[in-house]
Amino acid sequence: MSERVTLDCLEEQTFRDEVARLGKLFHEESGRPGVFNAEYVLRVIKGLLLSGYGAMFVIRNDEGTLLGTVCGVLAPDIFTGDALVSELFWFVDPAHRGSAGPRLFRALVEWKESLNVRCMMMAHLHFGQSDDSGIEAFYERHGFKKLETSYVRDS
Repeated sequence: MSERVTLDCLEEQTFRDEVARLGKLFHEESGRPGVFNAEYVLRVIKGLLLSGYGAMFVIRNDEGTLLGTVCGVLAPDIFTGDALVSELFWFVDPAHRGSAGPRLFRALVEWKESLNVRCMMMAHLHFGQSDDSGIEAFYERHGFKKLETSYVRDS
């Protein structure tokens, strides 16, 4: 079962360490440029939770180790002004992707629905994979359509 992160969670050093560990794994696997900054990530999450414009969900094992996390942001669509929920990050430890990932996704969808927001945007980092059919099929089963592709240049 997923758990919604509270400000109290962010004060617990063990939880902060787990978010940093999982964030670093995500950063390394994603191929994103730059040096991972755990303290900055935690400050951004705290700011989103304080503002009420963000929600973060996690799944832990019995020992408290984070298996995965997802974070969404409530924002206006730049073109229409309508509210939308956009995924900020969604990462699951590779050993738990078949079970934890869909539960985290559902938690974010339920948060969106609780806000009476119609539009939700999700991202997909390719992680150097040539076959994205699994995640594309997952999104399509849940009513999403492919909208755009992003490119990065680190120079």
